[in-house]
Parts: sequence; structure tokens; C-alpha cells
Amino acid sequence: MSKPSPKVFDIITIGDRCKECEICVTVCPTKVLVISDVMNRNGYKVSYAAHPEKCIGCKLCEWSCPDFAIFVKPGEGKSRGLITWSSPEKAPEPAVAR
Repeated sequence: MSKPSPKVFDIITIGDRCKECEICVTVCPTKVLVISDVMNRNGYKVSYAAHPEKCIGCKLCEWSCPDFAIFVKPGEGKSRGLITWSSPEKAPEPAVAR
């Protein structure tokens, strides 16, 4: 008998909603999330699924976020960590090389 294939999830952070409170990072039982170096226009660093392959789909991060900034959805292929923005105007300005 073969093992069932592991579940695959997309962990999506809406960057402009994240306030760097780290609740999602703290509640994650498999340590999927970290605070990234990506900063939103409000000056907060955004949480990110650095280890999406460890996600078990419990949604503790999603349910714990006071700003509705993180969501866990069934994925396809392999698990992914994504940062998105609610609109192009809310995305951070690209870094300019000097």
C-alpha cells in the first residue's frame, strides 16, 4: 500500500494589510511563516511562507490574523508562499539602484 500524497497549499499574504504583529508566525505549529524583508507602504515588514512545503493546512494563521492579511488555500503541484497586494497602488515602490 502506498502513502497518500501530501496536501498542497498556497499561503497568501496580502502585503498592504500586514502590520508585522507576528501572530501568524507564532501560532503556526510547523513554523512555515517568517517576517520577510519586504516592506509595505505603511512601513511594516510583511509575513511570508518561507517553508510552504511544511504547511498542514490548519489555517491557524488565517484565523488568528486580526487584519485578514493571510489566507491558506488548496494549491496545485507544490505548495507556494505568495505575497500579493489588494491593488497596484498599494504595492511597495520598487527599489531604485543608485
